[in-house]
Amino acid sequence: MNISNPLKFIVKNKYFSILISLYLIFSISTYAIWHIKNHNNVTGDEPHYLVMANGISKYLSFEQTKPYKEEFITREIYAPGLNSDDPQSDPSPQNTHAVMGPNGLFNVHNIGLPLLISIPYKFMGVLGCKAFMILNGGFIIFFLWKIISLLCAKEDIKFLAILPISISNPLIFASNQIYPEFLAATISLIGIYWLVLETKRDLSKKNIDWLTFISISFLPWLHIKYSITLAILLFFIVFSLIRFNESKIRLYYLFITQAFSFLILSFYNYYAFANITGPYDQWNVYGSNIQFSLKSLTVFFGLLFDQEQGIFLQNPLNLLGLISIGLLYKKNKTICISIGLVSLSSIFINSIHPAWFGGHSLIGRFGWTGGIIFMLYAGYALIRIGLISKKLLIIINTTSIIISLHIYKLFTIDTIPFYNLENNPNSSRLYNNLGDYLPSWLEANKVIYHMPNLFFIVLSILLIYIGFIDNKKISDNY
Repeated sequence: MNISNPLKFIVKNKYFSILISLYLIFSISTYAIWHIKNHNNVTGDEPHYLVMANGISKYLSFEQTKPYKEEFITREIYAPGLNSDDPQSDPSPQNTHAVMGPNGLFNVHNIGLPLLISIPYKFMGVLGCKAFMILNGGFIIFFLWKIISLLCAKEDIKFLAILPISISNPLIFASNQIYPEFLAATISLIGIYWLVLETKRDLSKKNIDWLTFISISFLPWLHIKYSITLAILLFFIVFSLIRFNESKIRLYYLFITQAFSFLILSFYNYYAFANITGPYDQWNVYGSNIQFSLKSLTVFFGLLFDQEQGIFLQNPLNLLGLISIGLLYKKNKTICISIGLVSLSSIFINSIHPAWFGGHSLIGRFGWTGGIIFMLYAGYALIRIGLISKKLLIIINTTSIIISLHIYKLFTIDTIPFYNLENNPNSSRLYNNLGDYLPSWLEANKVIYHMPNLFFIVLSILLIYIGFIDNKKISDNY
């Protein structure tokens, strides 16, 4: 199956058609209800990404004076107004998310996301961009399915394993958000898919080198923090190319794409900010863009375990994924380690950025990329459980779906506000009365006194240990 033709794949594969349909029903209905109720409109950094997209599509420029000036007056993107006190004023670093460079006013946000949404914005405005982001979530489901398919050939087990993931969170409530996290997850999955194909020696009939190499080179365009994710993927790709191939021509393709992408992005940054790494020496609203402290340590654990922000409680299936770390390691060390490092890379770098937990955005944003990649572990764990007992898998799926429906009700039907609270106090909006028994990592001075924090760390270590225990009941040759 050629991954360049996913529509044909959807038509031919009934199981995947059901999965993608369920995802689209839940994600589109979420945005539609929000739109009807005037709830969770674009806010935070979203309007600024959209202003950039407008500048690219309408003015064919990355310079921000004209698009910001237009938005100040029209308020087409952000109804309350980005500069409501003085809409006739000229854009400047004081009333935008931009800095004055040697060639004009340029946005501090990276240009990758605005480039991708500029065409949808040109034809359908904000709605087009939201639709584009939801469609990207569909590609996440697609690549999760493709990767899991290479690890298990049994269609019914694969379907049951991916079913609860396809309507789990943050996929449903966050897929319409105009941030780079979901696009970074999609690109990372493309890189991991290539690695799995390569270890299976299955690229002879599925030559996706160019697609993969070009795609992953785009990660730093989304945000400089994804340079770490790119470096991890490149390490494993180079390792695989050297290990499995006598010809060096594919290494040449990889080098060409990465070098070209790096040079173009560096040229833009130098032109805009006189610095090839970007505007970070000029944009210091947090005092420093990197902070190593007790707070950053608790944020790291919070992005893993906190009941609102953590990848393990926004989607409890990821807890099961801890078991499959050992199981997958015994089956394929390269794939296991690459998934783990790619997942943790974004969580780690986000934990040391003092816009703690993503600033004014929906809960868990700084864990979205890592959490989605970690779903590969969850899917593999569900496959192994299904091969032992399909009834047990159905019970786990039912429980997960009930939790997803609960969160869907809170986000979509009840339209409870789930933006990060000011100063990030501990909160139990997702699980209400159960909150006292679940981890809370937002308030650094309280984390050691809240026993569920320690309990879930110990539980996680135990789950990882279980996965490394020899399991003779299932052959690795399934």
